[in-house]
Amino acid sequence: MKELCGTVGFVVAAVALFRLTYGAWPPTTGDFGHWLTSDGRAMLAMLAGVAGGFTGLVIGRAIGRTLSRER
Repeated sequence: MKELCGTVGFVVAAVALFRLTYGAWPPTTGDFGHWLTSDGRAMLAMLAGVAGGFTGLVIGRAIGRTLSRER
């Protein structure tokens, strides 16, 4: 249970922080790598998303641990 909660926490936090920091969704067409390396704001948003994702992972695992202990 804690692994599932941690994974969900990571994904939700990373996507939300990327969207808030960058202000838009990444492009769905074209070369993603080129877009990421050519746009400094996108790189910053990606780093913020990963940092927030790890925070969400820790919180999600703590919630999962608490939920599994209650049973």
